Amino acid sequence: MKSKRIKTNFDIHLLKLVTMIIFASHIFAAFSQNDSVNARDLTYLTSGGKLLPLQAIMDIRHYSIALDVDITKQSIRGSATVSLNLSKKTDTILLDLIHLYTVTRIKVNQKAVVFHQKDDKIFILSPTGFETGNQKVTIEYYGIPPVAVKPPWDGGFTWTKDINGNDWVSINIQGEGGKMYFPCKDHPSDEPNEGAELKITVPSNLTVAGPGLLVNVTTKNNMSTYNWNTNYTISNYCIVFNIGKYKVVKDEYTTIEGTKVPVEYYVLEVDTMYAKKVIELKKRDSRILEKYFGEYPWVKEKIGIAEVPNSGMEHQTMITFDNKFLFKQINGQTYSANLFHEYAHEWWANKVTNKDWAHMWIQEGLATYAEALAMLELGGEDAYDEIIARHRRGSRSRKAMVPGDEATVEEVYSGGNIYGKGSFLCTACAI
Repeated sequence: MKSKRIKTNFDIHLLKLVTMIIFASHIFAAFSQNDSVNARDLTYLTSGGKLLPLQAIMDIRHYSIALDVDITKQSIRGSATVSLNLSKKTDTILLDLIHLYTVTRIKVNQKAVVFHQKDDKIFILSPTGFETGNQKVTIEYYGIPPVAVKPPWDGGFTWTKDINGNDWVSINIQGEGGKMYFPCKDHPSDEPNEGAELKITVPSNLTVAGPGLLVNVTTKNNMSTYNWNTNYTISNYCIVFNIGKYKVVKDEYTTIEGTKVPVEYYVLEVDTMYAKKVIELKKRDSRILEKYFGEYPWVKEKIGIAEVPNSGMEHQTMITFDNKFLFKQINGQTYSANLFHEYAHEWWANKVTNKDWAHMWIQEGLATYAEALAMLELGGEDAYDEIIARHRRGSRSRKAMVPGDEATVEEVYSGGNIYGKGSFLCTACAI
């Protein structure tokens, strides 16, 4: 009698497993893509769009990413732990990761599970189902990241060297999302409520710049691991790092509310002569932005800048700035539009974030309008009127700023002029 019960239980589990395989095969078929998915052509990639039902039941709580970066091979290897909360029981946890990486093992709550990679997605399966509530998913993987074609707009990794021949690496993934290098839920509607952690291992002669606060640096066998941590919610495209022969130049800024915030500039050693000027601009720009938008949002962490070999991006608490150091003179005062615009995104993009890419105009429009406010402060009303007139002229496009709900990045940035038109709308609202 006992052996019959064991056989019956085995048959039930076997039936569930077969059912799961059949179920999964239908899901995988639904996510098949064109032939380009089998190559390194990623021109089809975008981010956002319609939120899939399997991801709508997930609330991302935290990302923890630990990677060894092999600069010689231009590859990464390591793991990502995704802490999430399920609103209902499910047979499948669905995460995004581009097909260029090989996943070797996945554990859910410390237990190995069945998984399948299909195109740019990871299907994590359970014949008995994943229960409602908290789940901790750890994915081990490796691969060669895509090289950025036109950073920061067409994203990926940039592997280059500074003028002294030192390795220099930057990451830009706004248009394609975090899936470009780590497993995630690639949708703007869901940021990790409890922040993110990065543990990045590089040759010990190099430095890693990242979001939040630097917890520690450990060195072993000529390799150093930089542990960065942010406790703030953060967009997945801002969970990035930069590597270089950096010198960290530090200062302090007192906010409009009297809070003292560290200022840290990760500048290439060969460019340290520019550090003082850039930090002075950053502190001056802070005062302008706080006047109109309130206190700097990330006072418990830092005001950060990292020098990169491409145009800047609004990476949270570590805004990037290119190495051309091109400045303008406005009424005798030094100004960088790129540095100011990306810094304005700390308020409008990082603090206030669209949950649907369709409303990206709020972020880009307000950051562009902030440039006009900078002109008002530095050059007076004539300078303000001049830049607003330019935004007005640039707002004449046949496409709407909001292309419709559930938009992708590609749809939003293709011709709707969310910068100038968004700024001019802000001007109209301010009158």
